[in-house]
Amino acid sequence: MTSNFLDLNKNDLLKGLLMAIIGGALFTLQQAFNDCGIACISWVTMLNASLASGVAYLIKNYFTDHNGKLGGKF
Repeated sequence: MTSNFLDLNKNDLLKGLLMAIIGGALFTLQQAFNDCGIACISWVTMLNASLASGVAYLIKNYFTDHNGKLGGKF
């Protein structure tokens, strides 16, 4: 079930949570390996990346219709 333009449903929220978990974990691991290895994982960085990726996904779904068109037109 997909949501309509300017609407979010339960599936959008669950997928947004999944994107937040995956996005935050991947970004944090990338930063840790680039900086100083796994011992340098920053939980604040992981939380910030998780929030950003989850909210970005929800914004994308909010402004697209059930066909994936931005604003219901593009």
